[in-house]
Amino acid sequence: MRSDVAPDDKATRVTYGLKNLAHRGGHGDPAPLKIGQRYCVDIRMNDVAQVFPAGHRVRLSISTSYWPLAWPPPEPARLTIWPGASSLELPVRRTGPADERFRPFEPAEGTPPPDTTVLEPPHRNWLVHRDLATGVSTLEVILDEGVYRIEEVDLEIQARTDEHYRSHGDDFDSVQGEVRTVRRFRRDDWHVETIAHTLLTSNPTEFGIRAELDAYEGGTRVYCESWDRHIPRDQL
Repeated sequence: MRSDVAPDDKATRVTYGLKNLAHRGGHGDPAPLKIGQRYCVDIRMNDVAQVFPAGHRVRLSISTSYWPLAWPPPEPARLTIWPGASSLELPVRRTGPADERFRPFEPAEGTPPPDTTVLEPPHRNWLVHRDLATGVSTLEVILDEGVYRIEEVDLEIQARTDEHYRSHGDDFDSVQGEVRTVRRFRRDDWHVETIAHTLLTSNPTEFGIRAELDAYEGGTRVYCESWDRHIPRDQL
């Protein structure tokens, strides 16, 4: 992860990159690392344009995990970095006389949004819960689009997604990712609804995926399907 550190030591993440070192030779030929052996790897960060003001510093942070953005390894790992053989390459765009010929960006163009009426306001939040009694930490992500009506077609739409990412201390088998999504559509006395629920877990050898999908029309369930899959980790 690369950050912009201001003179007051406040840091802003600029970009990051992820690499599974067990897949360093490609996803088609995974192989575990050998203890005590050195490896040379390239980690490319996501492309981004950033201006670092004078007096700011560039900070590079390296970690063996980045949960919940990336699924953690099956067991704790410790890596040694050899700074003398390492380097950080930052492409720099230098200014020149040709810049004066560049036209400024015009105002953004887009299709006018449809005429809508908000019936229930949206709500979005990221919450971190720490249970000091059990040691369970949970990241809760709320993406509630509220309820709104598209006036031209007299259609009410409701959409909400709740995500929970849990872990217990340093128990790598306790990691879970859970997502529940609800979609509703209504016009006059017609209304339909879909509810999807997915739970992702893991152990040292495999991932577990459990999912359910239910669809309703007029309050009656018209479709239901569930999945229970186990996928080998294969050095993931």
